[in-house]
Amino acid sequence: MKTSSRRLLVVAAWVIILAASLPALFHYSSYISYITSTPGLSRSESARAQSLLSTVQPQNESLLLVVKVSPSQPQTQLAKATLNFQKTLKSSGVPNLSSTQSAFSSYAQFIDQLVSSYAPAIRASCNNFTQASNQIYSYPSEFLKAWISTGYSHTSIKSVLESTNCTGQGYELAFYTYFNATLEAHPTFKPATLVQNAVYDAVSQTMATDPYIYAALSPPASAIPQQ
Repeated sequence: MKTSSRRLLVVAAWVIILAASLPALFHYSSYISYITSTPGLSRSESARAQSLLSTVQPQNESLLLVVKVSPSQPQTQLAKATLNFQKTLKSSGVPNLSSTQSAFSSYAQFIDQLVSSYAPAIRASCNNFTQASNQIYSYPSEFLKAWISTGYSHTSIKSVLESTNCTGQGYELAFYTYFNATLEAHPTFKPATLVQNAVYDAVSQTMATDPYIYAALSPPASAIPQQ
């Protein structure tokens, strides 16, 4: 009797446990979903996993290209060739090509980031330097070219001035004055030496306040006699 009573108690206990578990068993699909074709219920773990995976892009593959170059090849040529190759690759329409990178492009990117805030000032300085160079050397260059056509004849200076439309004022007048003085004092100096020394003296007299002018101005040429 005692044994049968214990068995009845055990069976009764399991019945109670099963009855208590039925609600959870009936609603387990609200928490777990094994459907792979559709996301299932938004609260399920599989739905959340699918949502996360949908935002992940396929992993990129990298191709490492090693090119053998001559040790005597200048670095500037190697850098230019490498950057041109990268540019060509980018515009060639290679499928699934996202980017290219080299030591030269990485360094260029670093320099761009470093000086990006100073770029406007750098461009302005370059423009000012170019304008100063043109202001200094445009007329003397034209003068020297015209004088060359006469065979550097000392008697042709006036005709050269006329052919180059010399204004006879300001910087051009100072250049002509110093050129004549140097030519008379040193008739054996090379023509380029005479012109450069006249440029230096004329600039010092007429453009002394512009820092870009002095930055673009070359020093007086060495007094080398003409051979």
